[in-house]
Parts: sequence; structure tokens; C-alpha cells
Amino acid sequence: VTFIIMFETFRANVAVGLIGLATKNIAPSVWGFPIFGPIFCGGIAGCGGAFLPLNKGLDPIKSGMATPMVSALTGAAVYHI
Repeated sequence: VTFIIMFETFRANVAVGLIGLATKNIAPSVWGFPIFGPIFCGGIAGCGGAFLPLNKGLDPIKSGMATPMVSALTGAAVYHI
């Protein structure tokens, strides 16, 4: 249980950090702040390397998104918006 809590805390820390970096570095397109870029970056950051190595393409989501992917995208969207 302790390992799971530590892993999820680390995963959230990585996602929040990359959302902050993306917000600073991606130029806004329609509104006064970027919307899609930080959510995308946070979602990918929270996936835990599901798309690595990069030659796997989108194979990890062909049969549906795993629970860590859904929680990463939801958390990134809720945190950013």
C-alpha cells in the first residue's frame, strides 16, 4: 500500500510539473491561456511510459485506455481548467 501511494504521488507530481511547464511555454491560440497543450502534456506524463518505446505508436490504446491513462487525462484536465 505504501508503494502504491508513493507511486501515485510521484505520478501526480510529474503530471503537475509538466502541466506547469506546458502552460508557460505553449502560446495560447483562442483564449488568453493554452487549453489543449497542457492537458495533453499532463495526460501523457501521467501515463507512466505506456507509449515507450516510441515505435509502439498507439498500440497501447487500441483496445481501450487503461485506468492509469484515464485518471491521468482526467486529473490533467481538472487541474488545468
